[in-house]
Amino acid sequence: MATSFRIRAAGLAAALSGLLFVLFGLVYYCFTHGSTGVGRNDTLFGLDYGEYGRMQVVWPPLLALSLAAYGATQIPGAGGRARTGLRIALVGLGLQVIGDVLQYWVSDPDIPSEF
Repeated sequence: MATSFRIRAAGLAAALSGLLFVLFGLVYYCFTHGSTGVGRNDTLFGLDYGEYGRMQVVWPPLLALSLAAYGATQIPGAGGRARTGLRIALVGLGLQVIGDVLQYWVSDPDIPSEF
C-alpha cells in the first residue's frame, strides 16, 4: 500500500470515528442526562439510551485503526516517545471498548443496581 493512501485512509477513519463519537456519545449524553427537550426515558430516533450506549463500541476501533495506519507510515522514523505514546493510545482505546462491552452487554443498563 502506498504511504499516501495509508495517510488518507487514516484521516478518513479518524474523521469517521470522530463523527460517530459525536453521534453516539454526545447525543447519548444529552439524551440520558435530560439536556434536551427529550425526557430522560424517552426514545430518540427510535432508540433508547441503552441502545445508544451499545453503539459506543463502534468508534474506538476506527480510531485505533487510524492511529495504527498513521503509526505504520510516520512512527518508524520517530523516536521512542512517539512509539510509546502510540502504544499507550492504542491500549487506552482497547480499554474503552472493554469498558463499553462490560457496561452495556455484560450488565443491563436498564437495571440501576447493575448500571
